[in-house]
Amino acid sequence: EKLVDLLGKLKNRNVSTLTILVMGKGGVGKSSTVNSVVGERVVTVSAFQ
Repeated sequence: EKLVDLLGKLKNRNVSTLTILVMGKGGVGKSSTVNSVVGERVVTVSAFQ
């Protein structure tokens, strides 16, 4: 909900880009989390090994 509010405020201010850094160990779900938050596949997800 807070993210949606933030995105709405940025849109109202004509901000067209947003950079978010997601850090963590390999294979823990960073890419899947980003895709889930965005609501579409924007980052390639690798199968765990």
